[in-house]
Amino acid sequence: MKQIYFANGKDPSLLRRSRKGITRAVTGTSLRLFPGITTRLAERMLCVTSPPRRKLADLNFSVDELDVYDQKIRVFQTGTSDRSILFVHGWSGSSADFNAFYQPVLEAGFNVIAIDHVAHGASPGRMANLFLFVKAIEQVMADYSAHVRAIVAHSMGASAVITAIKPEQFSVPVVLIAPVIPLFESLYQSVDNFGISTKWVDELMTVFENRYGRSIDEIDPKMTIQKFSNPVLTIQDRQDRHISLETNQQYFTPHVTASLHETDGLGHFKILGAEEVVAKVVEFVKENITHL
Repeated sequence: MKQIYFANGKDPSLLRRSRKGITRAVTGTSLRLFPGITTRLAERMLCVTSPPRRKLADLNFSVDELDVYDQKIRVFQTGTSDRSILFVHGWSGSSADFNAFYQPVLEAGFNVIAIDHVAHGASPGRMANLFLFVKAIEQVMADYSAHVRAIVAHSMGASAVITAIKPEQFSVPVVLIAPVIPLFESLYQSVDNFGISTKWVDELMTVFENRYGRSIDEIDPKMTIQKFSNPVLTIQDRQDRHISLETNQQYFTPHVTASLHETDGLGHFKILGAEEVVAKVVEFVKENITHL
C-alpha cells in the first residue's frame, strides 16, 4: 500500500492519462464481474505493509502482547516511573521510528510504552488498515490507562489517535506529528491517480465496516477531530510531500491550529529524528502532565 498511500502528484502526459483510463475501465469491470476476487485483490494491494526500516533501540524493553480483533500486537515498555508516554507509529512504520525520543523521555522521568501495530514491526500479520490502528490504540489505552499520561503519534497513527481517544481521556496531552486528517480522501485520490477504479475502495470499505462492526464515519479523522479536545501539540513540516500542511489546515479545528508548530525542510519522516522536535515534545509533555 505504501506506493499508493504515499502517492503524490499526477503525470500529465497523454500516454499516461490514456493508460490510466484503460486501467480504470478494466478494474471497474472486474469488480462487477468478479466482486469477491476483486475485493480480496484490493485488500492485498492497499493493505499489505512494508518491512520495518530500522530496529528498536536497545533500552531493556519488556514485551507484552494484546489482542486486536482476531490478531495480535506487541507492546514494548521500559523505564522505572509510574508515568508513561505512549508512542504510536504510522503506516509501514514501527516503534523504532521514535528511537530518537526514548532516551530523552526516560531522562525526563517518564516511562516509554510503544506499540507495533498489526502487521508492523515485530507484530505478526501481513495486512493492516485504519480500523485495526484505532482498535489497537483503544485496547492499549484500556489496558494501560493507569500509566499512560501522554501520547505521541505520527502520520496515520496520529489520525487513529484522534479517533481512538474517549471522552474520559480528553485530559491526556497528545502530540500529533504530521497527522493525515483527510485520510480517506487522500486514499481515494491516490488510487484514482494510479488509474484504479475508486469503486474498489468503496467495496473494500464496506467489507471492513461489516468485518469490524463500525462505520467509516466513526473512524474518519476529519469527522472525529471535531470532538478532539485534549491538550495538544501539532507538529508538521512545511515541505511535507505526503500530506501538505495546507491540506491538513482545512480540517484543523481552532484548538488544533492554535497548537501548531511548523518545521522547515524535515519532510514527513525526518521530522521524527530532529533534535528540535524531540526537545519540543519533551517540553510540552513536562508542562502538561505535571498536574496529573
